[in-house]
Amino acid sequence: VRRDGYPQDLKLAPGGGPKLPPVPAIDPTATAPSDRERVEVHIIKKLIDNYLTLVKKNIADSVPKAIMFFLVSGAGVSADPGQVSSLKDAIQSECVTRLYKEELYDALLFEGDVESRR
Repeated sequence: VRRDGYPQDLKLAPGGGPKLPPVPAIDPTATAPSDRERVEVHIIKKLIDNYLTLVKKNIADSVPKAIMFFLVSGAGVSADPGQVSSLKDAIQSECVTRLYKEELYDALLFEGDVESRR
């Protein structure tokens, strides 16, 4: 056993990993597939198709969520901690400055007829 943990007689690929033996050539026209092989191939194709459909759906669901996460959390938006570092903080700051104006208190706290009857 060598220092890298591989057996002494194992050849290594240029990247340093084990070199696998070549894949034997298969002539698909040598023999016709049996009925069982056709059914197995059909089942495997359906399973792969269903799996890839599921993966596509998960990615399609994850991409908008990831985009919104980075938008809202502000990951990488500002390197200066003194600045507003996320969209969430910026939106909250803007809402607070617009809502907390004394001249707007009466309009914001106004109750309509339905609410005042309760």
